[in-house]
Amino acid sequence: MTQRLILIFVLLLLPGCAKKAVPVVVPGRPDSGSRAIPADADRVLIKRASIRLKAEDPEAVGIAATKIASDLGGYTEESEVSKDRGLRLTLRIPVARLDQALEQLSRLGKVKDRSVSSEDVTERAVDLEARLNNLILARDRLKKHFQETKDLKEVLEIERELARLQGEIDSLEGQLKHLRSRVALATVTLYAARGTVLGPLGYLRWGISKLFVIR
Repeated sequence: MTQRLILIFVLLLLPGCAKKAVPVVVPGRPDSGSRAIPADADRVLIKRASIRLKAEDPEAVGIAATKIASDLGGYTEESEVSKDRGLRLTLRIPVARLDQALEQLSRLGKVKDRSVSSEDVTERAVDLEARLNNLILARDRLKKHFQETKDLKEVLEIERELARLQGEIDSLEGQLKHLRSRVALATVTLYAARGTVLGPLGYLRWGISKLFVIR
């Protein structure tokens, strides 16, 4: 009976294995779901940015940065402030407004460093969508067969197989949801720290060093 069920499952799955257009994440639209696009469409990218500031009041920078993120439709994912290391803030910003966010954040202090990078996840998105579509197709066809069968043992085996398929579907849907979020919202890491404050010995060392500078 088990061999028969495996054969049925394979026959149900085969018609759904061919891939034509595959739904892929649409950047900048986290709630729009997905759409089918051809293989030569724009790449699917995860964007990250980092900005390092010198500021007199890192805590005030954190408050202002949080407001900037909120005003642009994003949010603060993580915040850390310490007297020694200053501020470290992780912001999530809609990718379409990333440049605007960086410009506003740059005004909160003196920019020491700023960078933007991208990770191409097109193949991963296509693969996840294709696997999910095939599993959903197999599950739906197996459900149809489940409604038609009268054999009790086969019913139990189909129920177990449906539970396994649903578990894989739930896992892939979770991965796609996470990927959509990372594509739609860029990750911006903001660092802000006070400048070095020289004590008496520090100023003495600075003054002595200037004696040896001709120009």
